[in-house]
Amino acid sequence: QTCIVICHQDFTHFSIFQSEIHSQWVIKGSANLGGTGRYNLSLGYVTFPLPPNLSQSQEQYLESIGKSYHEHRKQLMFAIQLGLTKTYNLFHARLLRQINSEDELLDEKDFQKLLGKDAAHLHKHLAKISGTILFNEAVTGILKLRDLHVQMDNTVLEVYGWSDINLRHEFYEVEYLPENDRVRFTIHPDARREILKRLLERNHKIHEREVVAGLWKKKVKSKEKNIRSDKDSQIRMNM
Repeated sequence: QTCIVICHQDFTHFSIFQSEIHSQWVIKGSANLGGTGRYNLSLGYVTFPLPPNLSQSQEQYLESIGKSYHEHRKQLMFAIQLGLTKTYNLFHARLLRQINSEDELLDEKDFQKLLGKDAAHLHKHLAKISGTILFNEAVTGILKLRDLHVQMDNTVLEVYGWSDINLRHEFYEVEYLPENDRVRFTIHPDARREILKRLLERNHKIHEREVVAGLWKKKVKSKEKNIRSDKDSQIRMNM
């Protein structure tokens, strides 16, 4: 089962786990199945080093931007009647822009050449489904979602104390996706490398503290006990 549910009762954690800071850690440590990213719970979530000792004001900032992002995304998806996957296809559509009256006269093939297949699909979808918003309104909503994502990423970066990193959000080719579909609205490759380096350093420091506290001895003993228990069960089953 590849469906993973992470349960928290606040938008503070939502902001952190929706941010590019977490996403890049997940992409680096998780498996790639047929060109599609697959969330690895033990490598993507368990080992992810959360920001240290959040102050009340930092939690409030994360809570605020996370709630704004979630609410806008929810309202946008409702207004355009699309799910998460197709909404984020539009989020990453480089050619997406508002159209004028002349663009409305284009046939479907020319419209797709001008604005890309995702925008063309959106235009056709909104014209067909009653109760949805206009195309230009949908584009405005997608652009605002991008802006909120940038704000959320920068807020998460600040609570780590890494404001010296310039994320430089833009459309970049990413090497971890198939060659025919590599352009994404994301952070600059240099920012990605620096963030991964600092996350790994923080991960190591946390591990060292856990070793000093004796936590890993308990984990090893528990693991050995489970292994012995499994072997005993196999022996009983074989008998």
